[in-house]
Amino acid sequence: MPFIHITSLPLEKPVAVPPLLEKISEEFAQILGLDVKYVTATWNFLAAGHYASGGKVLHFQSHTSHPLLVDLVVPGFYRGEQISKALHAAATAISLHADIAKTNIFIQAEVAKSGCVFDNGTVMTW
Repeated sequence: MPFIHITSLPLEKPVAVPPLLEKISEEFAQILGLDVKYVTATWNFLAAGHYASGGKVLHFQSHTSHPLLVDLVVPGFYRGEQISKALHAAATAISLHADIAKTNIFIQAEVAKSGCVFDNGTVMTW
């Protein structure tokens, strides 16, 4: 953990998603001083025309509207400043490697509570 879940409209120009996710994961981990083995990232695409922002529907991801939607899950031992740093790290990593302006990325942090995560065969506590 942490998990970075990205959702967007289809990209107008073809992009190899697997190496993109690896680069985002590596950059995020480096900024936070984590081993990349603890970072998980996904990218899901909405169907063209299935995202309205400001009352307007688009068919492809825009660089200036319809922000990327990102859910960032961090462990419960992260507190205020660490959560803020993780949000900025995710925005930086995504912006840098996906060529999307930070101003067109929406990230919501979710804090996973101790005892509410099942991972590696056990309920995790911290």
